[in-house]
Amino acid sequence: VVVEFVVDTDGRVVGAAAVESSHPGFEEAAVTGVGRWKFRPGQKNGRPVNTRMRVPIVFTIEDAIDWRSRRRSLRGDG
Repeated sequence: VVVEFVVDTDGRVVGAAAVESSHPGFEEAAVTGVGRWKFRPGQKNGRPVNTRMRVPIVFTIEDAIDWRSRRRSLRGDG
């Protein structure tokens, strides 16, 4: 998912939206996650400015059986 947004002069994410996606099911999670980020704002002539950003968010799907066995091994269950 590619998320486009503006970092405002306070470093907050504004107007995050998915602009490209391999599957619509990933878009909401990507936009929500990016919306929680905080940045140092861009600067021009020493002053903070709004800055447009475009960031790829990559999701990896793991096999459910592998995930369960990995979780058990992390807990020490086997």
